Amino acid sequence: MLMSKKGGLRAALLASACVAALGATAGSAVAAPTCVNGSGNPTIMGRGATLQNLAQSTWIAAYNAACPTATKWNIAAYTGGGSGGGLSNYGFNGNPFEFNGAGNPLQPNEYIGTDDAPFASSPNPAITNSRSALNTFTGRGAGSSSVVILPVAQAAIAIIANPPSGCTLTDIDNDKLEDAFFGASPTTWAAIGGSGTCSASVDRVVRSDSSGSTFQFKHYLSTIDNTGTWTGLQSAANNTTWPSGTTLVPASGGGGVVTAVSAATGRIGYANLADVKAAGSPPAILNVQNDGVTPTGGTYGDPVDGTNANCGSATYPGAPTTSAANQDWSGVYGGDPDIANTSGDPAAYPICVLTYAVALEDDATNTGTLAFGASQQDTVQDYLGYVVDNSGTGGQTALAGKYYRALTPAIRAVAVGNVALLG
Repeated sequence: MLMSKKGGLRAALLASACVAALGATAGSAVAAPTCVNGSGNPTIMGRGATLQNLAQSTWIAAYNAACPTATKWNIAAYTGGGSGGGLSNYGFNGNPFEFNGAGNPLQPNEYIGTDDAPFASSPNPAITNSRSALNTFTGRGAGSSSVVILPVAQAAIAIIANPPSGCTLTDIDNDKLEDAFFGASPTTWAAIGGSGTCSASVDRVVRSDSSGSTFQFKHYLSTIDNTGTWTGLQSAANNTTWPSGTTLVPASGGGGVVTAVSAATGRIGYANLADVKAAGSPPAILNVQNDGVTPTGGTYGDPVDGTNANCGSATYPGAPTTSAANQDWSGVYGGDPDIANTSGDPAAYPICVLTYAVALEDDATNTGTLAFGASQQDTVQDYLGYVVDNSGTGGQTALAGKYYRALTPAIRAVAVGNVALLG
């Protein structure tokens, strides 16, 4: 049986959006890449959120083109195996802090990407635990090592569907979206708003890997049904767990979800918009209700804005307003089921998220005991400085036409300040 919906949603979201809007500043562009000197065309590795795959490939190509000689460091690759894998590699989620240590098959990763920002405090002090693991790895004293978390882009989590033959669905209400993924059996396509021959059951395609996109999407569902079910399923240990009921189809990575939804009728899933658009024959993208939870015959947001993510009206209540190491972004969410009213934009898309890079503050690399040294650290700073640059040749500008969205001015200003902590 479907649980009760959240009361008073509109007033609460209006209040939080007003708080988040205070103090927004444009921020200045950072310097062009300086292209750090190396030896023998040395390389930098990144790993983490699959949501960043297409953005990282764009940024890496542009950065390496700006540093073309064999004596400059370059970014070799970004492996998008999921936010959870990247965080684990960095000592989060109770794991040792290792880049290529004993028992760890990973190649050296000088930075990671994640959509599931690690907690600094309750319920899981992941940042503190990671610093402790890093201290053990480097032999430094307690509290002397630091991580830097900086947002790098906005993205839209698209709801994709492959209805049964003869069934049509283009818009989905928020309560019906939660119904679809709660999966109470039987949930039919007719029950979630399909028209035509829609008596077939809804099959849910979900991420099989520990995914920040899943974390963010479950938070969005928790704003629709606030009984605690979805919040409990957000935790690191349960991030791949879903309510029992209709069929669950596991898929690895955002691209895997897109492929699985396309592979058979009757399936619904969620994925980064850029991953959906990258598919040769993508499934249908649903417009999601953006004016609250109770069905009113109101308005719906399309995640697509030309060739970008429709996140221009998104706000991120609780985002830090000053730069610092060991910062907690874990409670910062962009999903807002009432975004049409909180923003005044009737076409706004309600499921937008921030995605992050995590790297080491320079004090953590001066011992020489890590798998990389000062010049690699300087290159990470140089590269991430390019990523958050909003000049004509910067990484934020390079997102245009890639179905992401550049950071808001206020959040980008914090990110620029965090980059300065890396070197």
